[in-house]
Parts: sequence; C-alpha cells; structure tokens
Amino acid sequence: MYRIGTIRPELVREFAPLAIRYSADADAQVRGYAALALSVLDAPQMNDAFLRLRADHAAFLFYEDGTLREITVSEAARLAGGG
Repeated sequence: MYRIGTIRPELVREFAPLAIRYSADADAQVRGYAALALSVLDAPQMNDAFLRLRADHAAFLFYEDGTLREITVSEAARLAGGG
C-alpha cells in the first residue's frame, strides 16, 4: 500500500480501514508497514491510529533503495511526510 500510495494514493485510499486494523498488530513489522501506508493517505495526522504509531519505538526491517535497514515504527510514520 505504501509504495503504490506514494505514486497513486487514490488506488489505496479504500484500504485505509485495513491499515488502521493492522496498526494495532502485535508484530512491529506489520505496524511499521501500516504506519507507512497511513502516511500516504489523506490527513494521516488526524487519525488516532497514525498518532499512536508515531509514538511506537519498536524496530522493524524496511527495504528501501536496495538496502534492508532497521527503522522504528515511529520513523516509518514520519518517512513519507507524515510529520
């Protein structure tokens, strides 16, 4: 959702409820990608789930620009311009 949403957010907007549900998952990897997905949707800072993710400092693996690196869920929430 995140990678598509950075280019064509209208294609993933309908899946926002799914990302919100995944934002509460026990797995930091799932929460991290939910944070990324929510960050490319309309007004993510207004969403309680997104705000909660911005305070989540659990680490997960993220692949970007040919590199697998460890970032926090909070960093992911800010990565795509979420604040």
